Amino acid sequence: MQERVSAISGPRGAAPRASRILRPGIRVLPPGVERYLVDGGSLIVVGIEPGDEVTVTDIEGRQPVELLAADGKGRIDPGILGRKGNSDGKGIKAALAAADESAAIVRHGLARRKIDLAQASAIRLFPASSPAGSCQTLKVDRAGVLVVESLDSALARGARIRAEVLGVAT
Repeated sequence: MQERVSAISGPRGAAPRASRILRPGIRVLPPGVERYLVDGGSLIVVGIEPGDEVTVTDIEGRQPVELLAADGKGRIDPGILGRKGNSDGKGIKAALAAADESAAIVRHGLARRKIDLAQASAIRLFPASSPAGSCQTLKVDRAGVLVVESLDSALARGARIRAEVLGVAT
C-alpha cells in the first residue's frame, strides 16, 4: 500500500514542510505595516491617518531625524504626532534646497499641498550621540502628511547611514 503525500503537509501525520524562502534577506512585514528607509541627508513624504503609529529607528546610531507633520489644509502642526515642536526644521529645509531631482519632486508636492516651511515647527528625534537601534513611536492624531528627514551630519555624508520608519495603519 502506498502512502499518500500531500503537496502541503507531506506524508500523512508528519509535520508540514518548511516554507521556501523566495527572496532571502527580505524581511516580511505584517499586513498594514509599511517600511521606509531614509538615507542621511535625504527625506520622504508619507500620508498619515488618525490612529496610525509611526516608529522611527536610528538603525546605525548617531543619526538625528526631523519629522514635520501638516494637516490637509497645509498647516504645520507637530501636535498631529502628539508632540510639541523642538526644531525649526532646518534639516528639512536644507534637504529641500538641494539641486537634485528628488528634492524638486518633494518641493513640488509640498507646494501642491500648500505647506509653507517658513514658520516650520518640526520634531527632532535622537541626539547626535544616540546608540544604534534607538527608536521612538508616535501616535497620529489627525490625517495629514508626514515629512521625515535623516539629518545630513558629517558622519552621514558618503556613508550608508539610515533611519527606518515603520508606519502601522489601524
